[in-house]
Amino acid sequence: MICFNIIATFGGVRFMAEKLLPKHKQCFVIAPIGEEGSDTRKRSDQILEHIILPPLQQYGYEATRADQIDKPGMITSQVINRIIEDPLVIADLTDHNPNVFYELAIRHAAKLPVIQIIKKGQSLPFDISDSRTIFIDHHCLDSARDGRESLAAQIRAIEEDPEDIESPITTSIDLQRLRQSDNPEERTLADIVSDISEIKSALRSLKASGGNRSTLSDDICTDTSTNDAIRHLIMNDVERAVMKSELPEELRRDYWKFAVQKANRNPPFLAQSLDEFAKNWHPRNDDEKTS
Repeated sequence: MICFNIIATFGGVRFMAEKLLPKHKQCFVIAPIGEEGSDTRKRSDQILEHIILPPLQQYGYEATRADQIDKPGMITSQVINRIIEDPLVIADLTDHNPNVFYELAIRHAAKLPVIQIIKKGQSLPFDISDSRTIFIDHHCLDSARDGRESLAAQIRAIEEDPEDIESPITTSIDLQRLRQSDNPEERTLADIVSDISEIKSALRSLKASGGNRSTLSDDICTDTSTNDAIRHLIMNDVERAVMKSELPEELRRDYWKFAVQKANRNPPFLAQSLDEFAKNWHPRNDDEKTS
C-alpha cells in the first residue's frame, strides 16, 4: 500500500512516496494477573500465549494485558483508555477477580464488543450468566483447541457485525428507553423482552435445581419434566406479553419473530419450543419463516 506525504517547500510542492506499513488492530486483554512467579501469573501467561494470541493473530490483532503497558503515566487511566478505545476486548473471568469485573463493567457501559472466557468448571455470576462465555481447561489439549476455535468464531462474528452487542447494562438502558417511548409498539416490545428475561431467569433456577418443580410456582410449572416446564413457561409468559397488547395481528407476528430470534441465543430446546409455539399461535403463509 502506497501513501503520499505532501511536503511544502519554497519551490512549490513536492511529493514523497513511502510504503505505509499495515497497523495491527488492538485488543486489550482483561485478566487476573497476580504477582510475578505466582500460579495466577503463570496461568494468565499460558492462556494469553496458547489460547488468546493464535486467533487474534489470525485476524490481525495485537494483544496487550495491563502489565504489558510500558508507557509512562497513570496505569489506571491507561487501562481505562484501552478498555474504551480498543476495537476488541477479551475478559478472563477466572477466579472472579474484582478488578476484572470492574473493567468488564466499563466495557459493557461503553457498549463495545467483548469476549468472555473462564476456567472450565467455574460458574458465572448471576448478572452475566446469560452472556456467551467460553469455558477453557488449558491443561487439556482438546479444550485448548476448542477454546481457540470458539475465540476465532466470536472474533469473526464481531467483525461481521460489530454493532450486535448485548450486555446487562446496554439491555437495561434499551429497555428503559423503550418503556418511556411514546410509541406503543416500542413499549410492547419492552414487555416482550422483559418476559423473555424472566423465562431465562426461570431456566437458570430450573437448571440449578436439576428440573425440580418445587423451585417454580405452581401456576407456572405443572409438569415434572424440564422440557414441559419450559414449554409451559413460554406459553404463559411470552403469550401473555403479546396477547395483552392491542397491536394489529401483523405487528404481533413481528414480535413473535423477534422472540424466536432472541431465543436462538439460548439453549436449542428453548428456541425450538418458542418456534413451535409461534408456528401454532397464528396462521401464516407457507413461505413465511421465523428466524
